[in-house]
Amino acid sequence: MIRFAICDDFAEDREFVRKVLTAYFYKRNERIEITEYEEGTVLLDDYADGDGVCFDAIFLDIFMRKSHGMKVAEQLRQYDKNVSIILITTTDEFALAGYGVHAYSYLLKPIESETLVELLDGFVRFFHADRKESLLVKNGTTQERIRYNDIVYLESQTPYVYIHLRDGAVHRISAKLTDVEEELKGRSFTRCHQSFIVNFENVVKVDKVFHMEDGTQVPIRRQEMKVMKEAYYQYVIKTTL
Repeated sequence: MIRFAICDDFAEDREFVRKVLTAYFYKRNERIEITEYEEGTVLLDDYADGDGVCFDAIFLDIFMRKSHGMKVAEQLRQYDKNVSIILITTTDEFALAGYGVHAYSYLLKPIESETLVELLDGFVRFFHADRKESLLVKNGTTQERIRYNDIVYLESQTPYVYIHLRDGAVHRISAKLTDVEEELKGRSFTRCHQSFIVNFENVVKVDKVFHMEDGTQVPIRRQEMKVMKEAYYQYVIKTTL
């Protein structure tokens, strides 16, 4: 399911976007959820509450009576680095400013159905490709997607899981390693120890431990040493043929 938010202080403009979205995804037989906001401050409050608010795309009007869309977009990025922000405006003067908040795109009012449908065609391709290759990480009121190939290994220290990335960054999330393991199934990850999951893609070599690209040595269960080595060798063969 794709979750959309429409933030615009004109009800008729929100209704127009809602109708186009509903018709577009009905034809695709794809489930969506749409939440409407009359003011940007209410949208930000929902994120700040930390009650699991999560949108895949937000249609955000720049000129609202009680809040400026660009300011709202800047604050949104503090909560969610990955949500696709689609700016709606009556002038293209803010097109360049959109780069500062990493806006996905922008629409000029009055919005034409054909223009919105064309934008949705591109967004759907982007959304499904990005979702297949990334892990959604939530930490309190903030959330972002981490690309799988950027993950070196994951370490459990109850009640947290630490996600170690190739650039040295570490994300701490409140979760069980078993639940994260389920999310990673079918990819280049394996649970090699009660407290560790490694990404084969970032393994340099294996002996009694996995030697990772960042220099870390990740332990392997003694009783599964042979199985882990074989799994890694099979991965190497499969990815180099």
